[in-house]
Amino acid sequence: MEEMGGKKDRSTLIIALLMIALLVSVVTVGGWYYWVWSQQRALNDEEEAKAYTYHCAFISSKYEDPFCASIYEGAKMAGEQGGIYVENYGRQLSLNYSVNELLEMAIAAKVDAIILEGNQDYSTAELINQAMDTQEQEIAVVTVAQDSVGSKRCSFIGGNKFRMGYDLCSQALASADEDDQEIMVLLDHAQETTDNNIIISGMQKLLDENSGNYQLDSQTIDGSEAYNAEEQIRMLIRSLKTRPDIIICTSLRQTRSVYQSIVDLNCVGRVKVIGFYYNEAILEAIEKGIIKSTYVIDANEIGVQAINSVREYKKYGYVSDYVSVDAKIVDQQNVGKILQELQTGEEAE
Repeated sequence: MEEMGGKKDRSTLIIALLMIALLVSVVTVGGWYYWVWSQQRALNDEEEAKAYTYHCAFISSKYEDPFCASIYEGAKMAGEQGGIYVENYGRQLSLNYSVNELLEMAIAAKVDAIILEGNQDYSTAELINQAMDTQEQEIAVVTVAQDSVGSKRCSFIGGNKFRMGYDLCSQALASADEDDQEIMVLLDHAQETTDNNIIISGMQKLLDENSGNYQLDSQTIDGSEAYNAEEQIRMLIRSLKTRPDIIICTSLRQTRSVYQSIVDLNCVGRVKVIGFYYNEAILEAIEKGIIKSTYVIDANEIGVQAINSVREYKKYGYVSDYVSVDAKIVDQQNVGKILQELQTGEEAE
């Protein structure tokens, strides 16, 4: 009996060793194939970059954001048609680098141009100036969506902030009931103070043109971390003292957080929401009437115009300081078509 037990134990040990050996082999072979694939991909990217006249780095603080992703896709498409290779800079890196670190890398790599989501950071403006002042190879820097005020960037591509405020407030009044008076606009902390003031000015202009006893308040939301934005918005909606009749969002992250909060806190119908940009969940919320409408800047066109500015600057040495892109309102009347296009596009991919 002991001999049979010993044979059984040895068989189990042999099977375990064989399984370990098989696992090690699979991991080793898989790792080798991944290394070969990554090397080939890097080589293909390098060869692709060499096939173009200019190499342009696209830099953003939030690559996964649908708005920024759409800007990149527009730039990439326009670049392919015009001999400019647009690299989603930093997207494939294993570590999360800051915008400034990515800027330093792009400058060191001597790219021909940089498309950058601007910010208020003084050190970012200095790096933009450094890129534009590089003597051996001037790097054309175009800011998109948000500007870096005070920098030497050659052009800024974005929406008209005054018009944005005017149209957002117009949607708020269109959704208001007789008893609605308090309108709260959520401003983005990452935006320039001047831009936020211009948005408020557009809203105030609309209110001055319309009769009604509306009270317009604002609250700045720190969107640097998703958790911070969600908590600020949740506290605003949870409290009866601070909960407004209508909330106007000026960023996609705010819109997502407001939507989630009013659902979680059972405030659907109590708070009307005017959003900014969209994803599938926001479009579905509009279809259900949870969100009244959303303001959509043509992010794809921002990317296209950014490449046009790069090309023009490289050719002539100058370009328009500011290029405005169009925007539209998505509501229950047209959301079905856009939602269908989005879902069809995702299936095609």
